[in-house]
This record gives sequence, structure tokens and C-alpha cells, in this order.
Amino acid sequence: MQQLNDSRRTRRLLVAAWTVLVVSVAPASRAEEGMWLPDQVPALGERLQSMGLEVPPEAFRDFEKGPVAATLEMMGGTTSFISPTGLILTNHHVAYDAIRENSTPEHDYLANGFLAATREEELSVPSYRATRVMSMTDVTTEVLAAIPEGADDKTRHDAIEKISKKLVAECEKDSGFRCTTATMSGGLQYYLIAGLEFRDIRIVYAPPSAVGNFGGDIDNFVWPRHTGDFSIMRVYVGPDGKPADYSTDNVPYQPPVYLEQASTTLEEGDLTLTMGFPGRTRRYQTSAQIAFFREVYYPAVIAYVSDWLNVIDTASETNREREIRLASTREGLANALKNFQGKLIGLDAVRLIEKRREDDAALSAWIQADPARKAKYGTVLEEIAQLTQQAREDFPLELALRRMQRSSTMLSTAMGLVRLAGELQKPDMERDPGFMERNLPRWRKRLELMQPDLDPEVDRILLDHAIRAALVLPEGKRIDAVDTHFAAGSASAREKRIQKTLDKWYRQTRLTDLEYRLALFDGGTEAIEASDDPFLQFARELLPLAESRKEIAAQRDGAASRLMPLLLEARQAFEPGLMYPDANSTLRISYGEVRGYWQRDAVWLSPFTTLAGVLEKEAGQEPFASPESLLEAIPGYEELRINMVTTNDTTGGNSGSPLINSRGELVGLLFDGNYEGTCDDFVFWDEKGRSISVDLRYIIWFLEEVAHADALLEELNWSSSRFRAEAP
Repeated sequence: MQQLNDSRRTRRLLVAAWTVLVVSVAPASRAEEGMWLPDQVPALGERLQSMGLEVPPEAFRDFEKGPVAATLEMMGGTTSFISPTGLILTNHHVAYDAIRENSTPEHDYLANGFLAATREEELSVPSYRATRVMSMTDVTTEVLAAIPEGADDKTRHDAIEKISKKLVAECEKDSGFRCTTATMSGGLQYYLIAGLEFRDIRIVYAPPSAVGNFGGDIDNFVWPRHTGDFSIMRVYVGPDGKPADYSTDNVPYQPPVYLEQASTTLEEGDLTLTMGFPGRTRRYQTSAQIAFFREVYYPAVIAYVSDWLNVIDTASETNREREIRLASTREGLANALKNFQGKLIGLDAVRLIEKRREDDAALSAWIQADPARKAKYGTVLEEIAQLTQQAREDFPLELALRRMQRSSTMLSTAMGLVRLAGELQKPDMERDPGFMERNLPRWRKRLELMQPDLDPEVDRILLDHAIRAALVLPEGKRIDAVDTHFAAGSASAREKRIQKTLDKWYRQTRLTDLEYRLALFDGGTEAIEASDDPFLQFARELLPLAESRKEIAAQRDGAASRLMPLLLEARQAFEPGLMYPDANSTLRISYGEVRGYWQRDAVWLSPFTTLAGVLEKEAGQEPFASPESLLEAIPGYEELRINMVTTNDTTGGNSGSPLINSRGELVGLLFDGNYEGTCDDFVFWDEKGRSISVDLRYIIWFLEEVAHADALLEELNWSSSRFRAEAP
């Protein structure tokens, strides 16, 4: 009960903190707001130089010699080169799945950490990929020219997809690059991005989880923090210097640029910059779109994720092997849950929907006041509202279908194999992009690596819960395949049928057999149709609905690609100023400064935490149970800074982003945001929203005094003694 009371008290305090100041929600950027494209940074030069930037602003669009050349996307997060020998620095939580893949109860690297004494001891991670951006080219003219005049929304979507596949194919031909197209500002711009994808990533150093995840879920998204959320890995390539699959013959990659240790420490007010791959923001959406997320999307997903977490926690209570196997999934779910809950609090506390309604009304009045504006933009707000209403009505069915596939590895594997077999019957350029020849090696690798993550007992429980959720869908929005197997009869009869059917499916399936999965992958439609595996049969029954929903989604996407550019065009004309595109997992640069904040009345939070705070939180039990080696090293270093907050505008996907100073030197490693900033998908709040980073000085001190990683430090050329503003 005490924990529940504490949780309620925390929620009240956070709401109070959020409502102290009025938040501006105007679309035009101000202060440190913005996740900027590399080619936009020169336009920010005057502002950045006034804040102390010594690096030429043009360097941030130089993919060969600028700081961005050291930055890579990795597994939905960010990492950066920190040595000429391919070493990369990222978060412990970005490397978490790699550490888990190599952990067993006998070699528990999650609990105990890992240090490779030699390169031969570095741990291979076959599932990991890291991509260095080589170029970002504006292809808006080519994409828009490919859309037929007068095209309906579905035709529009298909035309954009077709030209995108053509541009990617041309980009990848004989280049060795991995290419993709990215939609900016809902379709106002399109970029072709070429990247060098590395496939041999190895773990060099990881701290114990008691350091890398100190504070656990309790401290997640909370300031002050005292977490050593870092890990070091290495990128390897073939002897010819090109990306290659793992081989003992591979050699460390030699990057053209790497980030060097700063020689001075940061102080409050100092300029900081981050480079990374922020995942998704919705800063320019209408009030109707934001209301959909507040009233429909987040409440439903919170309930779903909470249930998933409860299943994992209950099943793992007394089984360390299972706990390790499911650890990465659990960490991701817990992080998402707290983030979604924070968004609900934030959206309500800052009254964002109400404020955006006022913005929409002002924009509408401006549009209607001029015949030319009315002719061009007159129906855009109404059409977006109609499109959003359709999404509201379709969401329960789409979530139920998505839930069955995402929570059950067995069913998602079966659905993937069935869809793949069908897509392989088409010419490559007519397939769904995810099933084109360029992606088949990824599909095969996924099937090969499925086994270590699979827990049939937990998988069965999750599918059971997903089926029950589908059985309560309203009429007209039901899943026929689920009803056929489970809906008939009384409640007790349905209960028996669910248990009996799932028992049979999990007993009879052969999808747990790697050779069988690969035989289905290689055998195509003939092998799929000949199989009597119950999950493949169920997947075939679900496929028509999945395909019809895919068509509906394509039509909605086509409509959005028509409407959102008009909305943003109108907003920019109504309120001129340099606008950054919403985040979409493409490379971005943000700038800010080291700055604390008023959390609530009379409570000022400093921008720095120190090792003294670790001792204050230390409880001797998780999640506040530090390794003895750390506790023994702290005396004499209590004032050493460990974490810091800055005003850099970041979001999910920026995890692992390097924090650099005005000279382009590495000063920290971004790993989180504060709870007040969790609504950053929709609004930037420079008064209270903060990004949280590990201070590089703490990382170096930890490697020196706790991990005793002398050889690694020598290779990195890192040393505490090289800080001119050294603390004890």
C-alpha cells in the first residue's frame, strides 16, 4: 500500500510541476527547440555562435569530415565512434539485448558486467546492426513528379511507394550502401538516405546492470539520476574494409572521424549539442489528431502493455534463466509504459488539446479571410478531422490484430512466413518493401535468431490474453478467424475451447525447430500450403483481414501525404520562421545548454548530480544496490559529477547520442529525458523538459577506478588527468 500511496503522491507532484508555467505550443521554433536536419544547421549559425559554438556550422552537414560522420544509428538508438580502431560508445540499455544474448545463468553478464581483456574475447552479437549515414539527398521533386495528376489517395500512396523503391534500388546498385527514403513533414519533403551498414558488432565493455540501470523503473524518466548508462562496443569489417558478416578474419573499422575526450568539464550555461536518430514526434498535428492519442491510443496501449508486463513478471519470479531470456523485452515494455503514462499526464497538465484548438481556430480564421488561401487550404482541417475519426473507429480492431502478432512470437513468425511466401510470387519491385530481395537476408537472420528469445509457456499466455481481447470487439469490427475457433457457445465452453485449442497448437507446432523454419523460408508457397502446422493454418486464416487492413492503412497514408503538407504549408505562411521536420528516425542535430529547472514551487533542481547521491540512494537491494567495487571506490570522489541535464530537444531514438561541447569534443552520453518532458512528442517545453546524460568524466573514472579497464583506456586515449577543470 505504501508503494501505491507513493505512486499517487508522485503523480500529484508531477501534475503540479507541469502546471506551474503556461506552455507555448506555437509551431514555430524558439529557444533551443528543434531536431534539425544536417543541411538546416548552417541557417542556425548565428544563434549557435552567439551561444559559443567554435565548430563551423557547415561541419554538421559534412558526412565525411564533420561530427556527424562519427554518429551511427544502432538498433533504434544511437552510437558514435570514439577511437580510430572502431570503438563505439552507446547506452547500456541500447546494448542491453546484445548483453542478454550473450548471458546465461553461468555467465551472467547482465548482472556482473563484462570486460574483454583482448580483442579475441570480445563478444559477437549477430543480431546487431549499426549504420553510418553517407548522404542525405532531397528528392522531393522526383517523388512528387511520380504522383499522377488527380490521383486518389490509394493511387497516391502506391505511386510514392513505387518511386521510393526505384530510388532505393538505384542508390544501392553497385554502391554497397543500404538506402532508404524518408518522408519529412508529412510529405512536404522527401529525402534519399544512403548508409553504410555494419553487420559485425562486438561487446568490449558493459557495466553491471546495477550500474547501467541504477534506479530501475523507479528512477526511469526521473531527475535527479545517478545512472552509469553506458557500454562500449566495436565495429568490425572484412579485410577489404567493407561491411561483412562476423568472421574471425574481420578487422576493426577505421572511421574517418571519431569523437575525442573533452579537455574541460561543462558548467551551467555551457552550449551542448547532440547528434542522433530521434524516433517520432507529432509537433504539428491538429487538436483532433492529438485528442485521438490522448483519448484512444494511449489508454488502450497502456492497458495492453501493463498486461504484457504482468505476464512476464509473474512468469519470471523464480526462474533466472527465463528472466534473462525475457529481460530485454521487459525493459522495453517498462520504459514504454512509463513514457506513455507520462504523456497522458503531460497532455492534460499543459492543456495541449485545448491550446491546439485555439491554434487551429486562429489558423482557420486566417485561411478563411483570403479567397486564395481559402481555395488552397480551406478544407484541410476538416479533412484531417475526418481522417482522424476513421482512425478512431478502426483502432480497436487494428490493435487487437496487432496485439496477437506482436505479443506471440509463434504467431508473428507464422504470419511473416505466410506473407513472405505470397510476396515472393510477385516481381521484386511489386512486393511490399519489407519483403523485397534486399530484405530477405534479414528475414532469414530473424528466423535463425528466434530460438534464444522464445519462451513457449509465456508465449502461450500472451496469445491467450490477446485472443480474449479480440473476443470482446464490437460487432462489425471482429476478427472472423478468432470467432471461428473460439467464440461459439457459453462462457465456460469458450474457456474450455481456448485452453484445449492452445494446448493443441503449442504441442503440435514445429516452428520451434530451426531447420523446419528455414525449410519453410526456402520452400515458399508450396511448403507453406503443404504444412499442417496449426500456427501456419491460423495465420492463413488471418491473412485476408490483415491484407484488407493494409489496404485501408495505405489509403489513409495517401490521404495524410496529401493533407499534412498543406497543413504545414499553411502554418508556416501563417507564422513564418525556420521549421524543423518532425522526428522520423533520421539523423538530427539539436542544441541546448546545461541548465537546471524549477520542478515546482520553491524546488530548484541542479543540473548536475554527484557520486554522493549514489550513497544517498543506496539501499542494498534492487534497484538501488550498487556493486561493492563501486561503493569502495567512492570515498574521496563524492563530488564527482555523474549525470547532467541539458535543454537539448531530444526524444526516443536519441538514446546513446553523443553530447558534445562548443569545440565538438565528447563531454557526455545522452540516455534519457525527464518525466516533465515525456510529452515531447507533441510539444517542446524548454522551461522544464530536459535531456539527461552521463558525464564523460564519470565514465572515465568508472573505467579507471572500478572496472580497472587500463588497456581499454589506453586504446581510447582517455584519462581523468587530462581534464583541466578536474574535480576530486
